[in-house]
Parts: sequence; structure tokens; C-alpha cells
Amino acid sequence: MAASALAATKDETNEYFGYDYNKLDVASEFALVQGRQAESTAVYGAALVPDTTLVYQFNAVAGYVVDEAPKTNVVAGYFQARNNASGTHSWGTNPVCATTAGFVDQICTGEEIDINAANARDNVTGSAIMGYWTAQPSSPTGYEVGPPGSPAGTSFKWAQSFFSLSGAAYYAFVAGYAQASGTSLSSQPIAYLSMTPAGTSSLSREYADWNGNAVWRANRLSVSTVQPNVGPCGHANQGSMAVVIDATGPLSYMGTYVSGGSITAQIICSFDGSTYAWLTH
Repeated sequence: MAASALAATKDETNEYFGYDYNKLDVASEFALVQGRQAESTAVYGAALVPDTTLVYQFNAVAGYVVDEAPKTNVVAGYFQARNNASGTHSWGTNPVCATTAGFVDQICTGEEIDINAANARDNVTGSAIMGYWTAQPSSPTGYEVGPPGSPAGTSFKWAQSFFSLSGAAYYAFVAGYAQASGTSLSSQPIAYLSMTPAGTSSLSREYADWNGNAVWRANRLSVSTVQPNVGPCGHANQGSMAVVIDATGPLSYMGTYVSGGSITAQIICSFDGSTYAWLTH
């Protein structure tokens, strides 16, 4: 079955192929949740499940596979969206779960990912965010939580953006190396945004240096952390950091600190396996 005619206007709805159980109106359901917008659907499954239903689970659309092919990628449900014009916006998937006003004790989960493992040598991952890039996007985000939309004059928030339940994992969060390969690598930093009364954004970071020492880098430094000069870098203070006000430029990341100037800089006592030295950081 093929169709080529798309909706002519934003208010026109087209449903090309599908099945609805108990005569659920797909167009009306979409408009109810999406603010009275119209839609076009190539293939759909719809169901109005009555309160008399006793079956364990009812699926509007389902895919099932059994994998016995070690050399084949087997997928139960595959969805692909490809942008092919400037200014377009696409989603690979866009699940929505909506509760209904006037009822209580509704349980609504936007997406549940279950992993059933049976062997110690199985390699299991709950959610993998990857991809293939041929250019570096300006501001890519692997996982994002936004404030819920709400009527004008109201403001609602999630209780927490991420919650690792008690006993769920050995580590709630692991930050890997800053680079994909190499040696003497620090960890990826965790960043904290704040804003001054004047409306200026401030960013502070914490990470582990290549010796495993916890490091805090503040965007704004108190006077007590600044010193006019530092002593020698050696084994006793290896990995320690300081802020100086007499650095000589030009400065480069992990470049040698040279005193005698008037530049404020953060430095770290570094050891490359043979030599201790203060490096700009």
C-alpha cells in the first residue's frame, strides 16, 4: 500500500493505514494531548482498552524477535528520522504519556527500559546514546531534562532530574577520562552553573586530576586563594593547585608557569615521570 498525498494545511489530518481497537479516534487523541494540533500518520495502531479488560498487557503496536544470528544486528523496533533540508527538526522517537484531569492515583511512565540478564558473561546496557558524526555540532547534549511546560503564571518542576534508587548500582555516576586515549589523563569535569545578582553567568568545575586527586576550579576566586608566589613543586605537593598573580604570558593549558609577570593564573604541581614542575591549568 502506498500513499503520496500529505496534509495540505496544518489543520488537515490524514491517517493512511492502521487498525483501531474499540473505535478509538486517532486524530482526536493526538489533538487532545498536543494542544489541538493536527497530524498525518503513515501506519498506526490504536486501542481504547475498557475497564473490564483482564489481560496482563495490551499493546497498541508490538514487535518481537528471537536472535539466533551472531553476525546480525537484530532489532525488535527500528525508527529512523533523517533531516534533509535546512531548518528542519526531527525525532527518532517521541513517546508521550499523559494523565487525565479528574482521576487519582494514575501511574504514567514516559519510557521504561527493562533488561533481563541470565548469564554472568552477558554484556547488558540499559540505554546507550551514541551515533556517527562527520562534524562537531556547536552544542550537543547527550541527555537533557527540561522544566515541564505549564500554563501561563504557573511553574512546575521535577523532584529530581536523575535518581539512582537505593541499592541500584555500585556507582551512581562515573565520569570517564577527558580524552578517548592517551596517558596522564584527568577525568571529565562536572560543571555547575550559577548567576550573580548582576545577571552574569558563572561556571565552576570539579574533576579528578591524573593522580586521582579531587580538583575544584571556581570561575570566581576569593582573595584568600590567591598568592603572589609559590614555593618549589615537588613530591610533597604533587597534584596541588594554586592561583598566582605574577604569571608571564602567553599562557597555554599545561604549559610551563613562568613568574615575573602580572597575569592571574591557576597552576598545578605536575610530575611527568622524571621532572616536577608548575604548569598552568
